[in-house]
Amino acid sequence: MHKLLSIFFLLMTLPTIASESINTLTIEKLLANNFKIMTAQQIRDQLQGRTLLIKDLDANSQYELVFTHDNSKTLTKTIEDDPGTLTNTEYQARAQLLTGPGTYSIKDNKVISSDGLREYEIKLYQKNNIIFGARNIDSGRVSFEIKIK
Repeated sequence: MHKLLSIFFLLMTLPTIASESINTLTIEKLLANNFKIMTAQQIRDQLQGRTLLIKDLDANSQYELVFTHDNSKTLTKTIEDDPGTLTNTEYQARAQLLTGPGTYSIKDNKVISSDGLREYEIKLYQKNNIIFGARNIDSGRVSFEIKIK
């Protein structure tokens, strides 16, 4: 009976554990799959002035973002965070993905932005029409996917 209860408990907790896990996509995996870092000129040409759909890979939320030509940004959250992130301590401890002051700059193949507390650099990796972003404060993890609307 004790063994049966243990198995039941394990099966009941598996969905909770799975929903609380953080994504495991890394820069190393992107490079191994032939993704290339976008140059500053590619970022300007392909992303500036367009409406971008940004998917937060950790929270499964989505934003619409526009990097304007005057180095400001507008941001609207269109899909809320997955409820599992509320109890995920790793997710809760990270810097917010795209919030903070509404300015940015593009320098040396990076987008430089802020969460209101610290400045961070975002490198974008592209293969065909697929673009992923990784911040220098996330220890090599890829934080988001970008699609052009």
